[in-house]
Amino acid sequence: MNSGIKKLVTAYESGSFLCSRCRKSFTPENFKSLPYYGDTLIKWAMDQHVTYGISLKNITNILAGTFNIKASIVEVCNFKEKLANTYYETYEEIRQPL
Repeated sequence: MNSGIKKLVTAYESGSFLCSRCRKSFTPENFKSLPYYGDTLIKWAMDQHVTYGISLKNITNILAGTFNIKASIVEVCNFKEKLANTYYETYEEIRQPL
C-alpha cells in the first residue's frame, strides 16, 4: 500500500492571438482566469491548518520544503477565502434545521 504525498504539476500553455480586423494581440480571457494553485493543494493546506492547527507561516514552509512551492502567507490566507466562498452554500444548508 502506497502512502504519503506527491506533487503533480499541470502546465497550461496558450499563445497570443492577432485580431485580423484591428491587428491587436490578445490572450484568451479563459486562460487568464485559470487558478495558479489547484483545488487539491488548497484543500490539503487548509486541512493542515484546521485539523492540526498548523500556522499559515508553517504551511508556507511545508509547501516550500515538501513541494518546492513558494507561496506567500497572503496567498495561503487567500486559500481560506476561496474555500469559504466555494462551500458557503453547503455551510448554509447544514445550518438549516432538520
